[in-house]
Amino acid sequence: MSAHTPGPWKMSTDAMGSQVKGKIGGEWITVADQLDEGDARLIAAAPELLEALETVVRALENISISWGAHHEVETARAAIAKARGESK
Repeated sequence: MSAHTPGPWKMSTDAMGSQVKGKIGGEWITVADQLDEGDARLIAAAPELLEALETVVRALENISISWGAHHEVETARAAIAKARGESK
């Protein structure tokens, strides 16, 4: 899987629906378009959500080795893997 367009992403809405744009080389490009507004908000937040989830998992892993066995941490790891294209 190729790397995603780096954040931040932004959302805009017009007559055709909502769009999500990301910045590459100083230029905003469309990442997704003709979306429901709620879907566009979620997609626009995706880079920050992924980064925050990775930070939380690292912090929990550093607190105690026993955290790694918790269902919630495993669920978070699975979501990170899915976002990175590493899940089966």
